Formats: sequence, C-alpha cells, structure tokens
Amino acid sequence: MGQEAQVTLQSGHKLMKVGDYSGALKIYNRIIGDQPRNAEAHYHAGNALIGMGQKNAETAITAYQNAITRNQYYASAYFKKGLELSFSFGRNEEALSNVAKAISIGTGLQEPLLVQCSIVLSGFVLSRLGRDEEADFSLALFKKSSESPFKEKLRKEFVYTEDEHLSEVQEENLIKLLRMYDYLE
Repeated sequence: MGQEAQVTLQSGHKLMKVGDYSGALKIYNRIIGDQPRNAEAHYHAGNALIGMGQKNAETAITAYQNAITRNQYYASAYFKKGLELSFSFGRNEEALSNVAKAISIGTGLQEPLLVQCSIVLSGFVLSRLGRDEEADFSLALFKKSSESPFKEKLRKEFVYTEDEHLSEVQEENLIKLLRMYDYLE
C-alpha cells in the first residue's frame, strides 16, 4: 500500500475513534475505489458498516470476506467475520471456524491483542453452542494471557466471577468492545 493510501487510511481510523462511522466509510470506500485489492480498506469498511448499525451486518461480513479474499492471512478479518456470524445471525458453527482461524493466524503472526479478543469470542460462541466446558477453558486461557488495552478495558467495565454469566447489557457492551478493538487506545 502506498504512503498516500496509508495516510488516508489513518484519517479513516481517526473518524472511527470518534464515532464518525459514515465519514470513515467514505474514506475507506475511496481507497477501495482507487485500490480494489486493498484488504485493509475492505476490512475497515466492514468495521465502519457495523459501527453504523446492525442493519449493515451482512454487508460488513461481505467486506470482511473481501479482505480475506485479498489476504488469506488477515486474522482480524476472520475474527470480525466470526463475531458477526455469531452475534448478528446465530451462525455459531461457522463463526467458530472463523474465530479458530483468527487464533491460529494471530498466534503465528504474534498478534496478542487479536488472540485475546478471539479467545474471549470463542468462549462466548462455545457457550452459545452449549459447549460449556470448552467455553470455561477459553475464559481460563484469557485470564492467563498478558496485559493489553483490551484486557484493561474488560477489567474496568465488567465484573464477573467464575460462576456468573454476563448480563444482557454486559454482553452487548462486550460485543461493542470486540467490534471496535482495533481502535482502542
């Protein structure tokens, strides 16, 4: 990706951080128009679509798949695709497959924040599938992982014990956090 595209991409990220998803989407789509094979622009366009509302989930999944098609090792795209497949459409088996791919690639590329988010998501998806023992194992792995902005944000926003499940509101807040983990500071 050229330096100009990278600068343009960063301006889209700044808009994402302040919640201007529509403005960010325009920037990402402009990059896609100029560089249709730009996996990163497709990925962030998917994030902007999700930021604009649940009604855009199917289009966001397509954007994530476009990123994967252009870069088969785009671990974050597998993660976000899995997130939306599960929480927007209840397609949990397919979601789990994507999240497992994100963990595998993210571990190989040494992306600990992505791996942490993926482990948390896998726990929720496994729980939705009634595979509680595996879900508990995922949570235990996450608790043993290194510190990160994501882990710190979780610690501040969510209080839970081993025996409790998140409330509906906490789950919604967690989903929002997972959707926008790329833009944490």
